[in-house]
Amino acid sequence: MAWFNDKYFSNNLETLDPRASPLLYEWFDHLPPTLFIVASHDPLRDDSFEYAKKLTSAGVPNETLVVEGALHSFFSLPGHFKLCCDEAYSRMTTFIKRQAKTRGIPSASL
Repeated sequence: MAWFNDKYFSNNLETLDPRASPLLYEWFDHLPPTLFIVASHDPLRDDSFEYAKKLTSAGVPNETLVVEGALHSFFSLPGHFKLCCDEAYSRMTTFIKRQAKTRGIPSASL
């Protein structure tokens, strides 16, 4: 990750900005229900789990899907990770429909 940080940030202080590292925010209770889709072989996987814990602590409904056998970029490679993407698409669809239903949005509108 150090290589990526060197390419993305101008200096180490920028890594302390919550816009670059959302786990550094102090409040999470204003966020909407969240679905985390996490690749099992993602170097940021544990950060996703930590973020989900912070949302849970703040009372924000959230769910996590760990896609086994997937890399960080799997979602941009549906031809290569077809089954992984199908699993993620299915979970996203279910999550969105459930959230819409709780807000009284008809499924025909989706």
